[in-house]
Amino acid sequence: ARNRLMANVHKSRQENLKYKFDKRLEAKRQKQQDRDEMRGLEEEYKRFVGLEKQQRYQRRKQIEKDQLKLIAQKDQKKTLERAMARHERLQAEERDRRLEAWIEKEKNDPNVKKPWHGLTKNNWYT
Repeated sequence: ARNRLMANVHKSRQENLKYKFDKRLEAKRQKQQDRDEMRGLEEEYKRFVGLEKQQRYQRRKQIEKDQLKLIAQKDQKKTLERAMARHERLQAEERDRRLEAWIEKEKNDPNVKKPWHGLTKNNWYT
């Protein structure tokens, strides 16, 4: 009876130790699984943050490129307007010079009695 009681106590103690060992083992396994999951989530977050930074950088670069393009277009427009104004001024000066030369030639031409513009040597400067 005593041996059987001691065997039961020993068996109960062994079961208790095995239960505690299994529980500790399961806790370690769960902890490792949680660590792995956290590590995976951290890596995913880092990838996401890296992607987000890269996208922000690309957006900023695109905005800078667009701004530079706008500035270049404005400069180009100003240059074009200046060139057009200069061209128009040169054309006007050339027209005036031709007209003055033609009027001078016609004014000094003895064959012309009454020029179309009404200017003669007598009333030219009045």
